[in-house]
Amino acid sequence: MLMSALDRYLALRRALGYSLASAEPLLRSFARYAELRGDVHILRDRTRDWATLTSTPRQRAKRLRILLPFARFLHAEDPRHELPPRPLVDTNPARPLPYLFTPTELQRLVQAAGQLPPRRSLRPHTFRTLFGLLGE
Repeated sequence: MLMSALDRYLALRRALGYSLASAEPLLRSFARYAELRGDVHILRDRTRDWATLTSTPRQRAKRLRILLPFARFLHAEDPRHELPPRPLVDTNPARPLPYLFTPTELQRLVQAAGQLPPRRSLRPHTFRTLFGLLGE
């Protein structure tokens, strides 16, 4: 039941232009997991159990995030399909702190950019100008 519903869901998403290259294996894994336990509907507790089979909170959050649209798709047709819990972890990696060049480092960068090959092209001038603007 869930596997055939998943095939319909994937066909629709692909028709809308989604590739689902990373989502499909996870969705199939969940459908197999649930069907092996006799489920014919998506159950909230089952989604949580399946998500906790991974080793990190980030992977658990990714599983739930990928499963949620499929569950919504089925829930719209049949309210007996339950929606999984929202992930508690942000799946986006933290952005690195920006590096601030010292005036000396910027000066050395501008000088090095002036030595870029080819010598008689605009490239060295372009990068000298670009890096010089960073110091302003």
